Amino acid sequence: MSLLKIDKSFITNMLSNDRDMGIVKMSIMLAHELGLEVIAEGVETKEQLEFLKKEGCDTIQGFYLSIPAAITDIKFRK
Repeated sequence: MSLLKIDKSFITNMLSNDRDMGIVKMSIMLAHELGLEVIAEGVETKEQLEFLKKEGCDTIQGFYLSIPAAITDIKFRK
């Protein structure tokens, strides 16, 4: 599947900046219309996560979940 990644610069202020919020919402909608999976980077708060979930974002990256880690340091659940 092809991906669309939303840059941290839009995620950081999306809850307080209508322009950034609009860009995030429209990016998610357009990506899904085109059959793309959406990844938001730079998610640092529960509020950001909840907003992105509500808008249908597929995957998030950011300090809210984990600090950056090498693949060898990640333990996967079975």
